[in-house]
Amino acid sequence: MTRPNKKPMGLTKQILVPLLVLLILMGGFMFSWSFYISRSMLENELRLDIAKSERIINLSLRNTLDQLSEKLLDLAASNKFATAVEKRNKQATDELLADLLESRSGYLLDMLTVYISGEKWLDSGLSLAPAVSLNQNNVGSFSDTPEWKAVPYIKQVGNKNVAIVYSAPIVKKDTGQVLGFLCGGLDLDINYSVLEILKQAASSKTAALLYRKNLLISSESEDSPQMAGLLSWGKAKDHGKYFIAGEEVYSSVPILEDHSTGLRLVYSRTNKTFHALTNEYKQNLAILLFLALVFSGLIAWGMHLRIHSALKKLTDYADRVASGETRHNFERTGVREFNRLGAVLQNTVQRLDNKNIYVSRLFDSARAPIINCDREGRILDMNPAAKKHVLRNSNRVEDRSIYEFFPESHLEKVSRLLGKAARSRTPAPAEIPLLQYPQEEKKYFVWTFSPVTTSSGEGTELILMQGHDITENRKILEQARLSEERLRQIIDLLPQRVYAKDSEGRFILVNKAMAESFNKTAVDMTGKTSFEVYGNHKTVTRMIEDDRRVIERNEEVQLEESYIDTNRDIHWLETTKVPYITQDTHTSAILTLSMDITRMKKAEMELQELNKELIERVSVRTAELEAANEALIKSMDELRHTQNRLVETEKMASLGELVAGIAHEINTPLGISVTSASYLHDLNEKLYEHYQNNTLKRSELENYFTKADETVDSLMKNLSRSAELVGSFKQLAVDQTSDDLREINLEKYIQDVLFTLKPRLIEKNHTLDLQCPPDIEILTSPGALMQILTNLVNNCLIHAFPHGFEGVISIRLKKSGKGIMLTFSDNGQGMKDEELRKVFEPFFTTKRSEGNTGLGMHLVYNLVTQVLKGRIECKSAPGEGTSYEIWFPKLSNSGAPLEEETEA
Repeated sequence: MTRPNKKPMGLTKQILVPLLVLLILMGGFMFSWSFYISRSMLENELRLDIAKSERIINLSLRNTLDQLSEKLLDLAASNKFATAVEKRNKQATDELLADLLESRSGYLLDMLTVYISGEKWLDSGLSLAPAVSLNQNNVGSFSDTPEWKAVPYIKQVGNKNVAIVYSAPIVKKDTGQVLGFLCGGLDLDINYSVLEILKQAASSKTAALLYRKNLLISSESEDSPQMAGLLSWGKAKDHGKYFIAGEEVYSSVPILEDHSTGLRLVYSRTNKTFHALTNEYKQNLAILLFLALVFSGLIAWGMHLRIHSALKKLTDYADRVASGETRHNFERTGVREFNRLGAVLQNTVQRLDNKNIYVSRLFDSARAPIINCDREGRILDMNPAAKKHVLRNSNRVEDRSIYEFFPESHLEKVSRLLGKAARSRTPAPAEIPLLQYPQEEKKYFVWTFSPVTTSSGEGTELILMQGHDITENRKILEQARLSEERLRQIIDLLPQRVYAKDSEGRFILVNKAMAESFNKTAVDMTGKTSFEVYGNHKTVTRMIEDDRRVIERNEEVQLEESYIDTNRDIHWLETTKVPYITQDTHTSAILTLSMDITRMKKAEMELQELNKELIERVSVRTAELEAANEALIKSMDELRHTQNRLVETEKMASLGELVAGIAHEINTPLGISVTSASYLHDLNEKLYEHYQNNTLKRSELENYFTKADETVDSLMKNLSRSAELVGSFKQLAVDQTSDDLREINLEKYIQDVLFTLKPRLIEKNHTLDLQCPPDIEILTSPGALMQILTNLVNNCLIHAFPHGFEGVISIRLKKSGKGIMLTFSDNGQGMKDEELRKVFEPFFTTKRSEGNTGLGMHLVYNLVTQVLKGRIECKSAPGEGTSYEIWFPKLSNSGAPLEEETEA
């Protein structure tokens, strides 16, 4: 029974006062003890150990580098090597370099290069060498007092690496002349041997080399937990620091004993002293904890006896409320806080009763489906909206499971979410469609599984499922996605660079052409700033200023702009910038369409320079050309006059050959005619003598008539042949000197022409074969045709057949389309390619020493193309003879072709 006149002590004071006193005493004692031990022993031990490790590491590295430098100096100082370098003997020099690389310590080298006059002359031939190419600043720093230097370089864009380089002067001993420098280097980005030496010197488990805050090389993968923790600490701390991570101690020491190089070795190892101190600390801590537990137990037991009765009254009231007995009131206790808690609980129960009706109404009137189920998925209750979507035409809820209302392919997902909620964990909302019935549209819902604890509070007793219909949203999103994909495809197909940037200069849209211009993908560029893409501060500042003006004016801007890429090349762009407002963030952005006009700009500048140079040249050359032009015109007139005379001479030569041939042919029938006339004259004198002497007999008279008749017949035939030859010669002579058109029988006319050339062929035992249809009547220039055949035969006799060779000349004619195809070929020695290309050029001949002018085939080409309106083509090869294919059309009375040539 509590005393009514005394106010009970609060629960907070009853529990906190004794515990606070105990914790303050124990905490002060433990802190002072552990602080003293850790501060006085562990930190001093670690500092001494780190200083000692730094000296050992640098001494080990220095010994290794000294061995390499001695090798380099010995090779550079050897007479054999100096002689090979002085004579520029790359083979001998490369052999000596290979011997050095195969030596005991030479395998460590990643770079072995000979520099002469500041230029790289020879590499070692290593598959990875040279890993480093010295820039001009490093080459310029070579001296006669060599030392190892750290040289930073960039192997990939944005990734800076470091090499340790040693340059030994190559000295000619007899003169002391420095011929060049032998440079050897260790690429710290790939040389695991150097890292292993440093790791062993530090007696570490894991180690890594850093250049400032960039990783060069590590003994383990960067993703391993040990190396990830070491690198995270090493990149944030400077040299000379340490960090205790559990059983590991992280340390950082400078390399080459030069802090300015930025090279550091970070490593981790287990500190035995630290383990001993830690174990001792744990033992003492365990004793303290045991004592603390004893004191706490005693205090807790005393408090339990005091507040047990009060707490039991509170729990009894809570149990009655939980069982549904809400009409009873809370019985007050001797603890003030419990009395307050009971009053709050009683008021809460009353409010919950009032709200229960309100929640029930909300549950029934909610448009979204809501389902209450137990931990196994059995349905306890659902609102009308859920019944509409889930039960369809049935209202029975009892003994039904939520697994009945979802497709089989999603049951595993439903079970996983239900199990997570049953473990009192709220899973993320999940999209799960309802089971689709025949001829029903598929419905999509986003479901939430909320665990609910009702009475005991020790676990989930029921699960509240709430669904949100997103079917229409999915349709809209799918249409938007398809539209976006089509737009993206169109943008990527454009050859221009298309991109969009927000007001902060970040790329929010990049097409394929834009990304490929920077050797990147659109995904890589999206989200990056202009500084990260272009790199040039001046260029990016100007672009940002242009973008700012476009946003301020809020209008389209067209301009020409340029930027410098990472290779220091200038690119010119013809750009159109259009401001717009983004739909997702409703902020200002700029859409840019650019076309690369770098080639046009370069061509424009080159054209300007060329025009300027041409103007200067033209002004200088104009006077010279005017004077030379006058002299050239005069020379051309003289040359043209000479050529015309030579052509006429060629024609007259052909006419002379024609006369000679006719004379040879007409000589035979005229000789026979003279002999016949003489014989007839003798017969007449004998007959007349017999007649005067009256001794004429009948038999003698008959014999006279017989012989006279034969003689007169022979005389008439040969005289007719002579007259025919003379007529033919007259017509050929007229044709030779005239280009008039007349209709001829092609076979007969060519036979007449070849008849005049037959003596020359017979003289050299050559054979001529003519094949021509007898029915070809054509209106053409017979003079040009005769001149063509005469020159072709003469050219063949002069050039095609060597002395003593019995050649064959073949002439084939046939109809081809609306004209005639004439093929002239021989089986002579043929022509070389160079001769074939010049066969129709004027004054070209291979036998000028024999009096040839080189105008014969040139005249043939002009006659075929200009007079006959045709074409000529020559084919020849050494030892395979020569062939000329001449096509010429039928001509009208005006000299023009009747119709254009068509292929047969």
